[in-house]
Amino acid sequence: MPKKFKFSLENILHYRKNLQDDKTLKLHNKKVELDHEQTKLQNIKTLKEQTLTEAKIANQSDRMNILHRKIYDGYVEQINESMKQQHQRVDHTHGRVMQATEELNEETKRRKILEKLKERQLELFKKDLRRKEEKDNSEIALRKINSNRH
Repeated sequence: MPKKFKFSLENILHYRKNLQDDKTLKLHNKKVELDHEQTKLQNIKTLKEQTLTEAKIANQSDRMNILHRKIYDGYVEQINESMKQQHQRVDHTHGRVMQATEELNEETKRRKILEKLKERQLELFKKDLRRKEEKDNSEIALRKINSNRH
């Protein structure tokens, strides 16, 4: 019975696959977080647009006095500050997504290197197995020829 192929680094390859799966999950989580932060930013932008529209309507109808105008300006400034902070959070989260992507790419490269090595060793194993079979077949043929001569 021919011996089976055994890759000596199979445990490391399995470990690399697990690491790659972990990095994939981490990237997914970072992307979900980025989407969440972008949604928050979009909500703030929508709030600002609504507030500006309401103020424009109030200005046109002369319903806004100086006190209301001051309160409104302070509110718009708070919205602008919230937008600025949210932009920073989005940028920071985007950076973490890029970092997670890079980590996943590196881990994928490491796993692929081991898989290529495994493929090469498997091919060498198959070649060696074929040579041994050919050698055995040649010996059997020679024995038959020799036994027929006697």
